[in-house]
Amino acid sequence: MTTNESITAPGYSPVTVDKAEIIFSSTADTQSFVIENTSNTMVFFKVQTTAADSYAVVPNMAFLVPKQSQNIHVTRAKQSGQPSSLRVGTIIVSDGSAADMDSVLIQWAEAKAALKARDGKDGEDSVDIKTSAPMMYIHRINVGENKSFNWFGKKG
Repeated sequence: MTTNESITAPGYSPVTVDKAEIIFSSTADTQSFVIENTSNTMVFFKVQTTAADSYAVVPNMAFLVPKQSQNIHVTRAKQSGQPSSLRVGTIIVSDGSAADMDSVLIQWAEAKAALKARDGKDGEDSVDIKTSAPMMYIHRINVGENKSFNWFGKKG
């Protein structure tokens, strides 16, 4: 697909995400969520976090064939104490470009730039866009930490 071609996308995101929030507890350093390609077209996804030094995401980008699911693991690298979020961005890719990661990443950059130009922000809200660039869909997942209070372990 060239930048001059437009693609027709459904009026909904081509993927679903099974959680809107993940919470880390003091005993769990890894959480997970599932994304599923509900469309009949191949989708490329990329997961970005607002606190890159605090969380590792595996896989952070991959292709989803039609009707495929992918389990995403989020590991806390350090206890930040700061709420953050993950952004799961997806674009529909043509079947022929799936083997060419460079081409897909260019499409990704174009879609992100088009979204930013339209909304004046860095693709933070769920939206489908129709421009000359590939369509981008964004899902936001809030990340938090559940700090349980230890009644009997107070020091002082």
